[in-house]
Amino acid sequence: MAVHTYGQFPEIAFAIPFSNLSFEAWEAALPDSWAYVSGSPTGTHAANYPGFDLTRALKISDTGVKASSALNTLVNSIAMPSYLLNGQVTRLGACLWGDLEGAAGAGYPVVKARSGTTELAAAVSAGLTSWQIVTTNSSANIATADSTLSLTLQERSHNSEADPASLFDCLVLEYGRTITERYYTFTHRPEFHPNLIQAELPGRTSERGSVGARRSYDNKAGRPKWRVTMPFRNVPASFVEALQDFWIRNQGLAGYPGIHLVLHHHLSDPASTHTAGHDYLKIPPWIICDIVEAAWPFTPAGAHLGAKIFSGTLTFEEV
Repeated sequence: MAVHTYGQFPEIAFAIPFSNLSFEAWEAALPDSWAYVSGSPTGTHAANYPGFDLTRALKISDTGVKASSALNTLVNSIAMPSYLLNGQVTRLGACLWGDLEGAAGAGYPVVKARSGTTELAAAVSAGLTSWQIVTTNSSANIATADSTLSLTLQERSHNSEADPASLFDCLVLEYGRTITERYYTFTHRPEFHPNLIQAELPGRTSERGSVGARRSYDNKAGRPKWRVTMPFRNVPASFVEALQDFWIRNQGLAGYPGIHLVLHHHLSDPASTHTAGHDYLKIPPWIICDIVEAAWPFTPAGAHLGAKIFSGTLTFEEV
C-alpha cells in the first residue's frame, strides 16, 4: 500500500460520488449516508475529535475479540453512475488509526470498495498507534451491469486483542480518464506560491432579520474548506491538455455531467506526527474538489525548441 512523500508530483483523478467521506455531517446515531450492514449490529459508532484534518473522524469500537465476521460494519451505497465505463480501474484511499492504546485493544480497521458484491479494493491498518495514510489500487474492475457501488467500514481485532477501537477518516474512491487509468500524475510541479494550500476556517456570520432581531449562523456548516492554488509557468502542451481534460469534465462541458475531482496535492508530510496531543491544523492528504476557474486559465507563453509552452494558474476548492 503506497504512501506519498512530501513534495512529490501531485496526482489528480475523478471522485466516485459518495457522500460524507470525512464524516462532517452527523445528525443521527450514525454519520449521514452511512448505515448498518447487519440487522443486529454490535459495537459503538461515534464521532471523534480531532480527525486526521480539522474535522471529526469516525470511531468504531467493539467488545470482545472481533474476527473477520465482525457485525459492526457500516456501508455507504450509491447507484451505479451512468457515466462510468465498464471495466474501469480505481484507487481506494483512507486515513486510518488502528491502535488507540489506553483501555482499548489494538484494532484492525478495514475499508472495502465494492461493485455490486465484487470487492474492488481493500485498505487496512495493522494496529499502528498513529494515523496512517493508505492508498491501494483495485484488483477487480467496476462492472456497470451492477446496480450499486459501495464502501464498507469494519473494525476487527489486531493480534486477537479484546475490545478494539480504531479511527476512520478522509475516504476516497477515484478513477482516471480511461478505463486503464486510476489517476494522472502531474509531469510538472506548480511554481512556488505563498498560499499554496490554506483552509477557509468556519466562522459565524451575524445579521439582522426582517424585524430587526439579530441572528447568526456558520456559513461553512462547522467545517473548513480547503483551497489549493497551483501556478504553472512555461509548461508543455501535453501537460496542459491533460489538465484541460479534467477541467472540462469537472465543469460539465462537452456532454459530461460535472464530476468532482480528487487532488493529491502532496503538501502534507506523512512522516510528521498526527496524534491527538498535537495541534489541530492538519492538512488532509487529498481533497475532493472543483476547479474554481470558469474560463480555461492557460495561455501561450512562447515556444521552446519548436514546441509551444503555456502558463496559467489552477485553483482547486474543496466541495
